[in-house]
Amino acid sequence: MMPSKSEEILEESLKPSEKLYTWSQTEDQITISFQVLKSFKARDATIDIKKDSILVQIHNEDSPRIKGRLFTSIDKYDSMWQVETESKTNKRIVTIHIEKQNTIPWPLVIRSGMNGEEDIEGMDHQSQYLCGSFYQSEVGDYQKAFKYFESAANLGNTAAQMKLAAFYELGRKESQSIIVDQDLKKAMYWHTKAAEADNPEACYIVGTAYQQGTHFLEKSYSTSLKWLERCLESTPDLAEVANNIYVATCFQIGLMKLEGGYGIKEDSEEAIKYWKMSAYYKHSQSLYNLGVLYLNNIGKDHNIVKAIRLIQEAIALDSTLDIPAQLQQLTPEQLEQVNAMVESNLKENPDLGDKLSIESMLTPPPSHSSIKNRKPSKSSDDASTTNKKSTNSEKVKRKKKKSSKRHRNSQSTLNSTQNKLIVATGVLTIASISAFIMYRVFKNKK
Repeated sequence: MMPSKSEEILEESLKPSEKLYTWSQTEDQITISFQVLKSFKARDATIDIKKDSILVQIHNEDSPRIKGRLFTSIDKYDSMWQVETESKTNKRIVTIHIEKQNTIPWPLVIRSGMNGEEDIEGMDHQSQYLCGSFYQSEVGDYQKAFKYFESAANLGNTAAQMKLAAFYELGRKESQSIIVDQDLKKAMYWHTKAAEADNPEACYIVGTAYQQGTHFLEKSYSTSLKWLERCLESTPDLAEVANNIYVATCFQIGLMKLEGGYGIKEDSEEAIKYWKMSAYYKHSQSLYNLGVLYLNNIGKDHNIVKAIRLIQEAIALDSTLDIPAQLQQLTPEQLEQVNAMVESNLKENPDLGDKLSIESMLTPPPSHSSIKNRKPSKSSDDASTTNKKSTNSEKVKRKKKKSSKRHRNSQSTLNSTQNKLIVATGVLTIASISAFIMYRVFKNKK
């Protein structure tokens, strides 16, 4: 069945960030580009380029893409626009070419609203944000910059919303460019607005605020997870374009999944799942936490080799991490010996696989071959053999006795090593692991 027209519209929609225009310039030309729906045709927009202004309105959208007075006058008769589909991205792009009248560089495309310098509301929100940035960084007029940011934020510009959130988060005491007092409630209001538009950084900030119960919010892991999971879904290639946010989000989700409470159930397997995602990008604390869990037989694919190697890799990346108490009594040589013991067990008995635990490693199960080849003890009838056989038998017994003694000495050394390992790898409770990890996260939080 063919989809209805309304279903097509829902299926083919652009995020707010995808509607923003970008621009560049050469000595004689300004180029403006923005994305439209794949079904877009030239008749679906009004693009009015005049000598000193421009208006771009997509017919099915409420607000204009571009609106305002140009930075300076142009040659409107040589200006043009076109729409085409990019071969690499398959995106539908509108490109506007504006011919300059001179070679003076433009700091902005739009300098004001249609009715003059004070007409901030007569501009599109992207141009408002760009003007705010210009007055903040280039002119140093922070009052005027704030007006542009505030107007753009109210029109839904996420960059402006994040700017206001930062202003209210820090307050005027932190910087002369901030003209408002600190107000954490307003900071969270604007962060939430940006998060609702799928800004990944805003989603992360709102999520961690609920996780920690800051900004006058009630602590809620269930609400936090909604925002952090939305963060991961906000951008298809988030791990590439904002790797620090991706890694931090996975790590924080893992912490909550492991601890549980505040509206969610404890789920160590889910914690491991998310820590694997962040550990893939060499996040030291994720590697470390995976190692601690595996060290304590937590997780479907745990084993002592993985545990030790993950912890070693984590400490190599971050020297501030401590060796877990279970391993502090072992020397590097003993750690390698542990690895060798486990790998040997895995080779002899592949069925152990990921189910291998510390206990099974320290008390290796007898191999089938040793059971199969075990000989029964001699009966009392053997005592009636000849003196020669008796003498030979005594020699054999003495040899066996010496061999047995050497075996016991060797086994005693092995048991000694194993006992140290048992002491060093005492099982931690989930609560103590979680508390330790949480302490380290907040201690190292910048």
